[in-house]
Amino acid sequence: MALVEITRVEQRESAGGRLFGSRLDGPKPQARSGTYSFELIGWALAEAAPLTKVEVLQEGRVVAEAELGEARPDIGTAFAAVAHAGECGFRVPVSALDLRQEFELTVIVRGADGFHAPIGELAGERAPLPAAGEELIQPLMVNTIGRSGSTWLVWLLSCLPEAVAFSPWARDARVGTYWTSTLQALARPQSYLAQLVPGPLERRDWWLERPDLRPGVGGDSELEDWLGGEAVESLAQLSQARIDAFYTRLAGPEGRPRFFVEKYLPYQLTPDLLTEMYPGAREVILVRDFRDMLCSIIAFNRKRGWEAFGRAEAADDAEYVQTTVANSARRLLRRLRERGDAAHLVRYEDLIREPAATLGATMRYLALDAGEEAVAATLERAEAESLDEHRTTEKASASIDRWKRDLSPELAAVCAEVLDPVLTEFGYEPTLALASEA
Repeated sequence: MALVEITRVEQRESAGGRLFGSRLDGPKPQARSGTYSFELIGWALAEAAPLTKVEVLQEGRVVAEAELGEARPDIGTAFAAVAHAGECGFRVPVSALDLRQEFELTVIVRGADGFHAPIGELAGERAPLPAAGEELIQPLMVNTIGRSGSTWLVWLLSCLPEAVAFSPWARDARVGTYWTSTLQALARPQSYLAQLVPGPLERRDWWLERPDLRPGVGGDSELEDWLGGEAVESLAQLSQARIDAFYTRLAGPEGRPRFFVEKYLPYQLTPDLLTEMYPGAREVILVRDFRDMLCSIIAFNRKRGWEAFGRAEAADDAEYVQTTVANSARRLLRRLRERGDAAHLVRYEDLIREPAATLGATMRYLALDAGEEAVAATLERAEAESLDEHRTTEKASASIDRWKRDLSPELAAVCAEVLDPVLTEFGYEPTLALASEA
């Protein structure tokens, strides 16, 4: 059974410039793999100096990379005048568990001087991990962006009799992410092939992310296929078992909860993998007016005295909105579109203004008792906990529409340009509408 199938491969023409040429030789369209991985093979030749790295990107994020330098005598013959032409090849093992089930990838090459260029694109599909563990504690995933009220929502959901979370106010536990990331790391050929070809054992990480390991290095193709297929599925079950053991221990002897609650970010693949692995997984997408979120981040960073939430990576607030905030907002919207009715949307403003109705709708999505008494009991328990450490306003309600007071006209204009299309689709008023009334 094919676990990965390549459906499309497109070459990028070099169109002159600094590239003499490039090509993705493999995989070919309709190629299939019996493991949760495939190998990207090709070459790229620059005129002045050898290229140093090839990267495989999914949605703008690197999912695999390798150095160039593989022997390519055919290219050396074709470009005999270029001294480094004979060593311009690459082989990149790509793990399918680092990819979405339906994936589109861009391949780029880089030089030591900062030069980079795309050389091709490919698309394909991977099989989902087998679902198992109906009897396990199921993930209740809060998919959101920082400063969106996620700590309050995780705490609120953990107050349900059927749910558990680890100290939401004190810690931002990522047990599901930890074990899913472990699964992803061990499912890469550069890791599992180390069992057959161990590296220097004095290195503590000899078994992890070895760039010298590629399909075929072990000399037993049948065994390698098992390691990259059935054995990976066993690792998924191991990850589930460790997650379940943690939350069973946390819940104690009082009773076994139905859900464990954790936060996730919209760019993470973890929610996809957990949804595949757990038949009862549920996802809540939490959104807050991104302009209020921006004001909260600015105030939070000022309160703490250091720049968090990616702000340090931008030169100023305008660039931060145009890059980090806008990209996160678009990813969250794309996630909502992809999941459709399988996920449940919660708006922070509704959670604060109409907590009973919003919690009740969420409990119905979870197929829990959403009667008035059950909702009221959950809210009463949750509201007994202080919010002071996380607030940047006196009251939670005061944080709604704070952007109308706090944003400068210049920053509001940037928000209007890059955020308004996403804001309106989530049901928020556009920035431009308010500006035209002023």
